Amino acid sequence: MKLIRQHNIINGVLLMAAVSVSSCDSILEDDSLPVSNENIEISFTRSSENTVSLNDNGTFKVAFFTGADYHFYAATDNLSGIDNYKENAYDTAIPYPNGNAVYAVGYAPSNLLTASDDYKQLTLASTASAGTVDVLASQTETGSKSSPFSNQSPLQFQHLLTKITFIAKRDKKMQSSKHVHDVKVTLGTSYLINKWEYNNQGIYMAAGTQGNMENLTLHVPDQYLTDIDTEYIVGTCYLNMPAHNNGKLSFSLEATLTPVGSTDDIKADYGEMNIQLLEANNQIPVSTAKAGEAYEVVINFTQDSFTLTGVKAPWKTGGLITVPINPTNN
Repeated sequence: MKLIRQHNIINGVLLMAAVSVSSCDSILEDDSLPVSNENIEISFTRSSENTVSLNDNGTFKVAFFTGADYHFYAATDNLSGIDNYKENAYDTAIPYPNGNAVYAVGYAPSNLLTASDDYKQLTLASTASAGTVDVLASQTETGSKSSPFSNQSPLQFQHLLTKITFIAKRDKKMQSSKHVHDVKVTLGTSYLINKWEYNNQGIYMAAGTQGNMENLTLHVPDQYLTDIDTEYIVGTCYLNMPAHNNGKLSFSLEATLTPVGSTDDIKADYGEMNIQLLEANNQIPVSTAKAGEAYEVVINFTQDSFTLTGVKAPWKTGGLITVPINPTNN
C-alpha cells in the first residue's frame, strides 16, 4: 500500500534534538550567588542515528534553577544542530554557583515557545497555532560544583502531547463511481493547549490556554484521493488528550465527492465522528491515550459511506532526545 505525502500540515517542528550554537549569549539571571570557576558544559547525542525526524535545524533551550523553590538561575541561548557537537561539548559560559545545587531542564522547540522571565511558564508563540507543534520537555537533573552533571544521567526530552495523523483513502468499490477530494478534519478546542508550567516536581506540565483559541482544521487544498486503496495524509496534529479520555477521540469530518464523468461537486458534511482508538494489534481498545503516544486514524471512503480505524503507531518522526550535561574544568 503506497503512502503519498502530498503535504504535511505540520512542517517538521520536530526539532528534537539536536544541537549546536549560533552564539554564546547565555542568560545569567541570579548574580547574587557566589560563583565557581567551573562552567556547565553540555554535549548532545541523538536517541537514534536512524531517526529522520531529529531535525538539525530545530531549536531548544536548557534552563537552570537553584533552591527548593526552583529560583531561576540561568538559561542557554537557542541551540540547534546536533552534528556540530558529537565530539565537542558546548560550554554554556554559565558558572556553577558555589555551595548551591543547580537544577537543569530542557524544552523544545524554543523558537516557537516563549518563556516567562522566571522560565516557569512556556507559551506557544503567536506565530504558531495550538495543535500544530510537537512540544517537548525533559525531566530535571541536579548538579553542583562538587557533584557536577554527568553524562550518566542525561536529559531525555519527552513529547508533551499526543500525536494524531489523519489518513484518507478511497475503497476499490469507488473505482468507477466517485472521486473524493478536499477531505477536512476539524478538532475542537478541548484538545488544544498553548501553555505549560514548571511545577514543584521539576517537570513542565499542561497549564491550559492563554488568549482566544480556535478549532484546528487539517486540510490539503485540492488533494484528490486519486489512486484506489492508497493512503493520503490529510494532516498531523499534537493534542492534549483529556485525563479520562477512555481512548476515544472526537472530530468533525467533511469531504467533497464528484461522480466519475461529472463536474458536479457534492460537498458532504459528516458531522462529528467518535472513534475508539486501538492498540497496535488493531484489536484491543486503548484504555487511555497518553502524551508521547502516536496514532494513525484512517478514513476509508466506500461507495456510500466510510469506515474509521484509529490504531497506535510508532512515533515515526520523533523520540527521546538525549542531552548529557558535563562540567568544564578550568
